[in-house]
Amino acid sequence: MKKISNEALTRITDAHELWLRSDGKKGHRADLSKTDLSGIEIPEANLVLASFLEANLSGANLLLADLSQATLTGANLSGAELSGADLLLADFSGADLAGADLSVADLSGANLSRACLAAASLPQTDFSGADLSEANLLGADLSGANLSGANLSGANLAQSRLSNVNLSGADLTQANLLLTSIHCTNFHNTALTGVTIDSLTLLQLPTEVSRKFRNTFQIIELDRSGEFMIVREMEFPEIYYRAGLSILSYFAAFLRGQYSPDEIRIRIELRGNMAALIVEAASQEIKGRIQDALEIYGLVLQGKLVADALSDDDAQIMRLESSLAYTRKLMADERRLTSPQQSDDGVANADMQWLRDHVGSLLQHPETRMVADEKYLYELIPQIFGIRKFQGVIKRLMDQNSRIRPELSTLFQKLSVRTPDGDDIRTMESSLLRIRKEVPDAFREITREFYDSGIEAASSVWGEAFSRVLDRLTN
Repeated sequence: MKKISNEALTRITDAHELWLRSDGKKGHRADLSKTDLSGIEIPEANLVLASFLEANLSGANLLLADLSQATLTGANLSGAELSGADLLLADFSGADLAGADLSVADLSGANLSRACLAAASLPQTDFSGADLSEANLLGADLSGANLSGANLSGANLAQSRLSNVNLSGADLTQANLLLTSIHCTNFHNTALTGVTIDSLTLLQLPTEVSRKFRNTFQIIELDRSGEFMIVREMEFPEIYYRAGLSILSYFAAFLRGQYSPDEIRIRIELRGNMAALIVEAASQEIKGRIQDALEIYGLVLQGKLVADALSDDDAQIMRLESSLAYTRKLMADERRLTSPQQSDDGVANADMQWLRDHVGSLLQHPETRMVADEKYLYELIPQIFGIRKFQGVIKRLMDQNSRIRPELSTLFQKLSVRTPDGDDIRTMESSLLRIRKEVPDAFREITREFYDSGIEAASSVWGEAFSRVLDRLTN
């Protein structure tokens, strides 16, 4: 696979923009097929109709880029940042988008057939009319997404979040809905014939939907694969694979130290990017204790419990801390090898946090995870959905106000930062100040939408910071 310099890439994108502006009379269409572009930073690039056939865009920053009608067939976009991007009618068939962030992106009419979107971040994304047939959406977050009229036949939606999703007119024939979280979802005229579903997910379906399709469902009763067997299956984007296995291996070793070979058998099975932690217990009592330990370990990984909750043995706590430090090193090494441009401490910390959240969530018992999702939806919905919805407002204003587009773009990008620092807040305030001066109506709409979104009430870091800035600018 060929690799090009940043200078060469700039020449190609400039020539492509000229080709677009001149209706093909000048410049030339960008063809970056089978090119190694891993880790590139081209936010807001105009790459309409460009070709990235089988290109490597893993870890690329394409935030707010316009790739409408682009060809990305078979491309590797694992871990890429595509938040707010315009991707309508783009061809992602067979592409790898595992772990990518496509929140608030426009994928209406796009072709994502057989694409891998495992563990992808897809809240508030527009998939209306898109082809997602046989796509892998294992563990993806589709909260608030628009999937109206989408083709999801044969898609794998196991362990995904489908809360507040518009599925009206969508085709989910033969889809996999095992351990899926469904809440406030629109199933009007949705085809669900022949879906594979478990007994817990079935209870979340509206009564009329369940009654209409139940005779065609393949219903899986949980924990029937073995009376005392526990299975936790998860998929890792390539860049997280070795580090993810390290986290699972620590827990396997921890259990082996707690129980005799007569009490448990434990193994990790690997299949492609999938890993399954399988524990066979000798009794229901031991199985229950191991499930409790998995629950605690998952919460420790997510930072919701301190490590002491897992064990009161100081040596064991030291082993856990050492294991997590080693996992972070693996993650940082992998990032340096695959995306040297994104190998600073900030990226390494963000990678590690994502991995800990991902594994920690999937280690929890399915029933607990669904209960947690309900709490997440009812109590934390402003924080989770609010920022994404607010980004959607900023994106719409960008399309309507070219004069302040740079400032709105800066706001959108800063809202994508997990934890803002002083520079982020100062940049945000400067952008809002200019928006207030140049287009007062846009500033008023931003202010109104922010308070309506509920972000401030959720007491998120961003909500409090944004609220303080608005207070200074409006008083």
